[in-house]
Amino acid sequence: TSIFQVKYSIKQFDKIVKTDSTSMYSKGGIIFSYSDNEVNLKISPTPNNNNVFKISNFSKLLSEGKAEIEISFKEVKKTFPIYVKWFSKPKVLNNPEYAIKLMSYIEDEEVVKTLLMDSEDKYYKNLCEFWEESFPSNGSKYNYAMNEYYTRADYTIENFSTLNSFDGAETDRGRIYITYGKPNSIERNYTEKNEILEIWQYEKLGRTFIFKDTSGTGKFILEK
Repeated sequence: TSIFQVKYSIKQFDKIVKTDSTSMYSKGGIIFSYSDNEVNLKISPTPNNNNVFKISNFSKLLSEGKAEIEISFKEVKKTFPIYVKWFSKPKVLNNPEYAIKLMSYIEDEEVVKTLLMDSEDKYYKNLCEFWEESFPSNGSKYNYAMNEYYTRADYTIENFSTLNSFDGAETDRGRIYITYGKPNSIERNYTEKNEILEIWQYEKLGRTFIFKDTSGTGKFILEK
């Protein structure tokens, strides 16, 4: 039997995020190929010549995690699981509790405490909802502000951790970098006491931050 149109609904976290119908796209079999970090799809003739339907423009509506697509035609319904993966996800977000605590640089402590009042298994969901409400991404579940903030956090952990401070995100340089991003320029000088000074310039903000390392161990303290 030829089927030329089907209805579908996409559900995630017990909520329907999209429902619509789609017409037959082609006949044949689907072949996936991979090259240059891209996934290519090709429709090739097959003995059975299966009906191929295309569902598009829904990925931006889904958060990371499990979801499902229900396909229906007349009285027949089939449900298929899908999983949304954030491939370039900042490493810090693998620890939702810690990611929430890092928000203390830009939010009141009460906001942080409220997000941590729930059970641990809801930390990540609460965190995503906070960013979605506070920094909307034009209807997309992928939040650019959230990604930028925690990408900065990853950078500080990798570059500002020292023997005295294993977590670069909690250092003075880490706090400033996470809050304001990469400075326009970094200048390093030495005092007469052989102390190291780092001067960070943020041109658009009209701000300058000076850090001093008095021990030579890489532990920079914010001077002004």
